[in-house]
Amino acid sequence: MSICLAALNRLPQRFSFFNKMKFTLPLLLLVATACAPATDAWLFVGSYADADAPAIGIYRFDAESAEAEKITAIGGIANPSFVALNSSGTTLYAVSESDTDSDFVRAYHFDSATGEVRLVNQQPTLGAAPCHIWLSPDERTAVAANYNGGSLTAFRLAPDGSLGQPQLFPFDGGYGTPGRQQTAHLHFAIATPDGEWLLANDLGSDRIYRFRIAHEPDSLCLVAVPPTAFNLPAGEGPRHADFHPNGRWLYVVGELSGNIIKMDYADGLLQTDQIVRADQHNGGGSADIHVAPNGRFLYASHRHVADGISVFAIDPTSGRLNAVGYQPTGKHPRNFCLTPDGRHLLCAARDDNAVQIFAIDPESGLLNPTGREIPFSQPTVVVLRED
Repeated sequence: MSICLAALNRLPQRFSFFNKMKFTLPLLLLVATACAPATDAWLFVGSYADADAPAIGIYRFDAESAEAEKITAIGGIANPSFVALNSSGTTLYAVSESDTDSDFVRAYHFDSATGEVRLVNQQPTLGAAPCHIWLSPDERTAVAANYNGGSLTAFRLAPDGSLGQPQLFPFDGGYGTPGRQQTAHLHFAIATPDGEWLLANDLGSDRIYRFRIAHEPDSLCLVAVPPTAFNLPAGEGPRHADFHPNGRWLYVVGELSGNIIKMDYADGLLQTDQIVRADQHNGGGSADIHVAPNGRFLYASHRHVADGISVFAIDPTSGRLNAVGYQPTGKHPRNFCLTPDGRHLLCAARDDNAVQIFAIDPESGLLNPTGREIPFSQPTVVVLRED
């Protein structure tokens, strides 16, 4: 961009007729727009890292070339396994997943002009192992999912992005059987497309809990309104979920089952419509799920055995899934994201210490390795935001 502006500054000197023409300014703005790198985005990478190590990486990512340039890194926080960014890109939120009663969430101010990061404040989660952080659509509330705490922690957000006092919502869930479903394990939260409800996945009880999102500043952030939960088949272990762009279909990945559950959504209610097998290798570690921006394809990551990402085509009328293919990845693909233009998928291969970059075939939805990757120690989450 600086090269383009420098060239524009020299234009009137080299071409005197520009000074005589009425449309000089619009023309210059058109040229500047053509020069600007419209494909640039900010990339944030969270990880499992010690507090004295670079734990959150911040990069400039060019979606055209699929290349990333490291700008800075945040230290002083242990295991920021999940991060979230507000819509303006000015505040970054990160959990510290250390599995203790002293776990916390931090808010950072981010200056996109300089790449500088400043700690705003932190608050305790009051629950162990926070593994996910979510922001309400109006950005007045943040909610952390505490995996080993079996709870949600909600925070009011101040205008400067700082976190208010924690409000704890514990759950008794779980089947009481040995293994990962002995107790409640809250793993993920998402807002319904209308912005009225919070849905929270509990791996321990095979439930999706529902809360009304309260907007009044002096009230509890979340209010339980019957029905307070939607039940999934036993043994699913719901982990992450994503809505279709049309707002009518929700897709949930079962970590334990390796299935994807397609649910119909309307007026705050969910109804299961289809369950399809996604992890054909029975790894018991299905992790993340995302719908392509154009709504045509769905992707889900799987760990432990034949690590990779399954690809499905979405029927445009019913929203039902049809298997397309399976792309092997690096070890332990815990999380991934798609670029807003739908051309690339970035996968955090935790145990290979790299973020892998795949190209997406626009017709088939299949993934093609680009050979490019971003080295980073134990990456666990990748978040992109267009500049």
